[in-house]
Amino acid sequence: MTAWRAARPCIGLAALAWLAACAAPAPAAEAIPALAGISPPRPVSRPPPRYPVQALRSGAQGEVILRLRVGTAGRVEEVEVLCAGQDATLRLASEEAVRGWRFDPARDAAGEPVPADIRARFVFRSPAALALAGLPRAIRPVRTACT
Repeated sequence: MTAWRAARPCIGLAALAWLAACAAPAPAAEAIPALAGISPPRPVSRPPPRYPVQALRSGAQGEVILRLRVGTAGRVEEVEVLCAGQDATLRLASEEAVRGWRFDPARDAAGEPVPADIRARFVFRSPAALALAGLPRAIRPVRTACT
């Protein structure tokens, strides 16, 4: 496994930008550009993270972006935090959820399974903020400017 990098705070995102970006209904996962001839892993099961009770009580909100290494068996072998907000419970909930994700592994030109990296992004919004915005779910994966 590679060494964990310290989470960097996400900066420069306004609340309106977060709300405007909350359109995707399923967990966001995208392939990181790879070598030619390698097909990216295809998702089989991607349950979203649970909003931690402690974070709900404190009103914590934030964004988490993770890099996942999907192994040849289609399981997540490594998780690296690329970007995370101030609240550690949101980061931990995201990490726990993606460790349970399953994929059809990436394949090389010969059709053999190979390890591959993908990114997953989540934005956690408190129910009070969602009620004001009229959004039905407390956890929304989105595309943002924080990379």
